[in-house]
Amino acid sequence: MTDSVAIHLRPRTLWISRAQRRGTAGILAVLLLWQISVWIIDLPPYFYPAPRDVLAAFGELIRNGILIEYLADSSWRYAVSVGTGLSLGIIFGLLIGLSGFWSRLLGSIIRFSTPLSRLPGFRCW
Repeated sequence: MTDSVAIHLRPRTLWISRAQRRGTAGILAVLLLWQISVWIIDLPPYFYPAPRDVLAAFGELIRNGILIEYLADSSWRYAVSVGTGLSLGIIFGLLIGLSGFWSRLLGSIIRFSTPLSRLPGFRCW
């Protein structure tokens, strides 16, 4: 007599996991609420477009090849802005940290602005 080993197989699930179904439902809910708000607010499509209009414009930008150019321009502006901010931050940080004169001159501005950065309203501003 042989001992039979019971193999516990997990029941076959759908191709989409529970998290993916919930994520898809969330996206669809946002799109539906967006479309309903377009009907309620009733502004011209130029100011408040419907999801369908946004998707059509997106497809047009891809077909015309403009989207890649726009993304490249935006990426360049972002990189220049981050580089400028980092450079100025490092320079002023070193000046304040290494020189008493600059510390007295700029330290009060930094001490004033530090609590403001903790307020959510000023973070968005």
